[in-house]
Amino acid sequence: MAEKRAETRAKVRLQISFSDDEGSERRGFTMNLSEVGLSVQSTHVFPPGSRVKGQLTLPSGQIVRFTGEVRWSRPVRRELRGGIPSSMGLRFQSRPDGPYLDFVGAPSKR
Repeated sequence: MAEKRAETRAKVRLQISFSDDEGSERRGFTMNLSEVGLSVQSTHVFPPGSRVKGQLTLPSGQIVRFTGEVRWSRPVRRELRGGIPSSMGLRFQSRPDGPYLDFVGAPSKR
């Protein structure tokens, strides 16, 4: 199957925390990053269309904050997980700048 994304994705595992409009904070790990969004593995994901705000920590220790919208989600029922996390894809509404874009655009910094 051909890749549908126009943006290059970097496979990177970083800690991330995120919440919906109701403020339910969750934690997880990124699966990949791009200039326009990211994908997350977590025990909890929000449905498509949900607005999310969050932050992730770059290897340099810099905290990057963002807001986004859930574009897709793949929840795994608790009884079926067996170590398999749920996942979701976020598209940035307020795109991170500076250190995040430098990190995503510079593979040598990973």
